[in-house]
Amino acid sequence: MEQIINKGEWSYSFINPSNKSEGIRLIQLNNEEFNGIIPSQIDNYPVIVIGSGDEKTSLLKPSHIQQCNKVLIKEDSIKEIAAYCFKELTDLKSISFPNSITAIRDLAFKGCTQLQKVVCPENLEIIDAGAFWGCSQLEEVQLNSKLHTIESWGFMECNTLKEIVLNKELQLIGKWAFQDCTSLKEVTFNENLKIVLGAAFKNCTSLEFIQPNNRLKHFWGPVFQGCKNLKKVVLHDQFKTLGNSVFKDCNALSEINFPPSLLVIEEKAFENCVHLKKAELNRTEEPLTKVGENSFEGSGLSLLIIPRNTRYISETNWNKLQHLVSTK
Repeated sequence: MEQIINKGEWSYSFINPSNKSEGIRLIQLNNEEFNGIIPSQIDNYPVIVIGSGDEKTSLLKPSHIQQCNKVLIKEDSIKEIAAYCFKELTDLKSISFPNSITAIRDLAFKGCTQLQKVVCPENLEIIDAGAFWGCSQLEEVQLNSKLHTIESWGFMECNTLKEIVLNKELQLIGKWAFQDCTSLKEVTFNENLKIVLGAAFKNCTSLEFIQPNNRLKHFWGPVFQGCKNLKKVVLHDQFKTLGNSVFKDCNALSEINFPPSLLVIEEKAFENCVHLKKAELNRTEEPLTKVGENSFEGSGLSLLIIPRNTRYISETNWNKLQHLVSTK
């Protein structure tokens, strides 16, 4: 069982009790006053992890942040911001990270509604699930060069965030990562991004244009569902999968190319895309594998061209449609 040392200003525990030189986990501030500085060393032991990782044990109290709404984490040894560490500290406006940090864990800053800017430390590799969920005043995020993963809910409901430039090494964006970021107008995809999971940009109602990089070949699930101002999508000539409800309720979508590499259009992919007038599926290599149920239901299609050798087209696509359908 973890032994917590309650001595002096801070409570802490050892990362490895059998080898104390490996450093400590900072658990909680014991004092009533807070000067805005998170130390990098206590009792001559280096601080490796900040936060208990337990939702019931907060590193700081709201009263601490009311005294000082800017937090400085000192340099050197610190590698990780633990889960729940700064959760729902609603008066926190600014935080400075040391470059040594490699991970920001689950829900670490969830509900920090006054946090305005995040500059990712130089060595950060992962932003875990819900790390900045509900930071409703977050206007600017600067991603570092080594970040490879933004997990589910990472920046969900950050509804003043206007732009995100995905860094070169980022490979995965999890489910709901940017859902309900309603001010997000521009996403710059990097050259190495491989996976974007369902609802990652759902209800990003200010987004107007999407152009994935050449390594990103699949949109799994409702990645852009409810992006009501999305007008144009440019898919590269190796793109393969449009997932379930991927562009559902994208009312303004009027322009999208269907590359010859496309294998699958899942259920409800373009449901209620009322301004989409034409879809020409020019599969020239292997047959188009699937056009799923209700793929174009409620859309504005007047012309749909499908290759003759398409393996599966659900009959429900035509139940409620009165479109001109052509095959070739």
